[in-house]
Amino acid sequence: MKYIKFSITIALLSVVGILIYYNVTNKTREEKQNQQQNDNHVVAEVINKDLEKDYPVSARQVLKYYNEIQKCYYNYECTDEEIEALAKKAYQLLDPDLLKVNPFDKFLENLKKDIAEYRLVGRKISNTLLDKSNEVEYYPDYNATINCTYYLKDKNNNTSKVIQTFVLRKDDNKQWKIYGFKIYEPED
Repeated sequence: MKYIKFSITIALLSVVGILIYYNVTNKTREEKQNQQQNDNHVVAEVINKDLEKDYPVSARQVLKYYNEIQKCYYNYECTDEEIEALAKKAYQLLDPDLLKVNPFDKFLENLKKDIAEYRLVGRKISNTLLDKSNEVEYYPDYNATINCTYYLKDKNNNTSKVIQTFVLRKDDNKQWKIYGFKIYEPED
């Protein structure tokens, strides 16, 4: 009799264990699907922004949108088509003089190499901080400089910080375009 009770108890515990395992793995799978749908929505939203009708009005807003594009490149599993569409959006934010020395094909090739390097080490942009509006420096010749701090995290949870100073200038249509940038990697 003790043997039968013990066997039933073990069988019931096994069934409960299997049910718990199934429930946890099913939730994890469902959470991954929900996250992927959310990621796809974010990427689509950035790609679908109509810059002809809704171009960012300030230098800071140009960089804010540029950072949204950057996060899509490095934080989400984008298809080659999505990466190219995002690259085209970023390319629209660049100054005409920068476009002359950086043809789109070369821009896209370098971007894909950079994305591959990020993925190899599991690096993602965990946060970005732009200068506040009152910290943007404007110059009389239609130029502006803005600092952006990127906080990066790799697959081992190591964090690093990169600061980029962007130079923007207005084009003939009075739209702010990225003219160049300088990267600083502060010693922490």
